[in-house]
Amino acid sequence: MAYGAAGEQSLMNQRREHTPTRDALNRKCSRVRARDKHAFLVLLATGICAFSGLAFAQQVQYDVATTRLLQPLTGTVLSDDDELTQPTQVIAIGGKLVVLDRGADHVVRIYDASKGNRIATFGRHGQGPGEFAGAWDLFRSGSSRTIWVLDVSLRRVTALTLDSLLSGNGYRGDAHLTFSGDGSLQSVRALGDRGFVGTGTYARGRLAMYSRSGTFVRMVGDTPRGAPRWAPVVAQDAYAARLGNDGVTDRVVVAYRWTDRLEVLDLQGARVASMDRPLGFEPIISAQSTSRAAFTLDSRRAYLSTVSTDRHIYALFSGRTEREAGTDNSFGRDVLVFSWNGRLQRILRLDTDVIAIAIDESGRALDTLAHEPAPRILRYGLPDM
Repeated sequence: MAYGAAGEQSLMNQRREHTPTRDALNRKCSRVRARDKHAFLVLLATGICAFSGLAFAQQVQYDVATTRLLQPLTGTVLSDDDELTQPTQVIAIGGKLVVLDRGADHVVRIYDASKGNRIATFGRHGQGPGEFAGAWDLFRSGSSRTIWVLDVSLRRVTALTLDSLLSGNGYRGDAHLTFSGDGSLQSVRALGDRGFVGTGTYARGRLAMYSRSGTFVRMVGDTPRGAPRWAPVVAQDAYAARLGNDGVTDRVVVAYRWTDRLEVLDLQGARVASMDRPLGFEPIISAQSTSRAAFTLDSRRAYLSTVSTDRHIYALFSGRTEREAGTDNSFGRDVLVFSWNGRLQRILRLDTDVIAIAIDESGRALDTLAHEPAPRILRYGLPDM
């Protein structure tokens, strides 16, 4: 199965119900065996127990040295806004949390970062000003109070200033620009006066550079290389990546979706640092992949969301296959904390599967987006490091 932007959304729509507890499943196994000794029910009980083992194999297993870095965190509900439907991205800015909610009538939602109450909404489905056909990514511009929304269906970004968002009054965005060029654009970051940098599926190169008006300028960096039989466009798809969200304008964090590679590149595409790899896996795709990478049940997901501070890079990690975790592999509960020189320093294990993370401006809290048992914003206190 191939997963592009639409495929990612389809995966979340198919997300399974909350997994039962281990004790509940084991009690169910015992009751079934005690109640009836018929072979069919015994086999049924065995199947349920096997599912129990599968469910609890969802937590990522690391080697001994990496396991020592694990630190469990318990979260609290910051907001359980009943209008949240499919939140996928979050940014902490100006004492507010800006959330991208793909499934809602209003695509962008703003919350008070201290109290969790919703204070404004913006955007609707469509193709006109202030509308979105395929809102996919949310990012900020340097240290300013400007937020950008990437619409992958329209190859367009919309600039939103926090003050304008909060004022309402028929606001339709401060600026819209459409990116020229070929390729499937999947992640973009603003570089101030230098324009924009993006990743996606291209015939060559790693990063696409755009002017401030959205005009394609050039490709930089090496084309990802996969197995010898892979066509370049298939390798690009297999090594799809999302850019880190930090507002830095002289380098980019490249977090891969299907391999546990995480790199820092300069704006010429040269590698500045490579992060420690927690498991050491590469993309697995079907041998029938031709124009797109066709992923399988054994394709292991890697990084889902990345944000950084002056000292650390925080990366939400799945580390699970669809065979192991079903469509829950689109979510993660391990936040890997790296130093900028690439060393893995801590693994923060959350108590809930989440899809996106943000660091509050004080640097003391981790805000996350969860979908189960209902869409909500969870907050975790960050330990000293």
